[in-house]
Amino acid sequence: MPIFRMAQPGRFVHFEKTPFQEVEKVLEDWIQANPHLLLEDERIAIFSRQPKTAYGKFPDLLGVDVAGACVVVELKRGQAPRDVIAQALEYAAWVDSRDLSELDNLAREYALHYNTGTETLADVYRQAFIEVSSDTPGEVSQVIDHVTFNNQQRVVIVAENFLPETEQTLRYLRTKLGVDITGLQFGVHRAGEETLVQTDIVVGRESVANGFAKSPPSGAPAATESDESIAARVRTPFMKQAVRTIEAWIEDLDDSNVELWHGAHSYHYIRIRGKNQIYYQYKKAWLSFVLYEASTSEAQELSSRLSKPGEIRENSDGTRFYVVTQDDLQVVKDIVRARLDRLSGDSSEPASWS
Repeated sequence: MPIFRMAQPGRFVHFEKTPFQEVEKVLEDWIQANPHLLLEDERIAIFSRQPKTAYGKFPDLLGVDVAGACVVVELKRGQAPRDVIAQALEYAAWVDSRDLSELDNLAREYALHYNTGTETLADVYRQAFIEVSSDTPGEVSQVIDHVTFNNQQRVVIVAENFLPETEQTLRYLRTKLGVDITGLQFGVHRAGEETLVQTDIVVGRESVANGFAKSPPSGAPAATESDESIAARVRTPFMKQAVRTIEAWIEDLDDSNVELWHGAHSYHYIRIRGKNQIYYQYKKAWLSFVLYEASTSEAQELSSRLSKPGEIRENSDGTRFYVVTQDDLQVVKDIVRARLDRLSGDSSEPASWS
């Protein structure tokens, strides 16, 4: 698909697709620094680059996701050859055979080389996914204890093009055999001094079949924390009520455009028309929220109405803030309802969810 940018009002300039010999190396650098390029609405933390396997081969990148699964990333310039699938699965099998101490060694080598300030895979996870608060020093270790690292493996193959038969094989592995595999197509475009990277998931949005998926070992915690487990560990009456009522509020909207999706651990996502608008996580005494692509008016509303406005922060994910009272939660409800109304073509004042 051609890409154009507006150079001046009414005049568009073509972004030329730019093939270059070192694209694998450059793309590896880009993804290492920006792993959010890989998967839609997901963060991946890279902890190893070009590790040597027991068979003398070198996976491009290894990462970990919020559920503790290891992610094997293999990059190919030009058209993905059919044997890249076998190669990537071989790497995933090798990762599956590594115990935590071996993964820690990989993470330690990576940290020394790239000066990341981490020592173990748990440190990488903590740095990427856990917000540390001085008020709850024991909570971080409790969350880490809840994660089963490398219980599952995921594979992401990145290439400029995929043959139809390669796509078909990837889709078969994902939907029939339960292999969590993704095919990501990319293109590099340039106009003058500007560079644009275009990505498209050709396989990866389909549900992963359960038939041959690896089962967690006996006694291991599920990837998604149950409402009962959350309710048992949260401390305040507000938090215990939130566990019971937030999902009910979504259902009471009675609108098929909005849904609540349960992610790993206590992560939850509010989606409108299939796109994540907000994610939140249950801490012991508060809810940690991130609002994606907050508008100026939404940012002002958060600042003026939240009980802890001084703790609003902008980061790579979006606008992060905390909810500790019913009034705080009402702010979130009003913002989500306003977004739903806008997407439905209704610009009137949002109604309260109460």
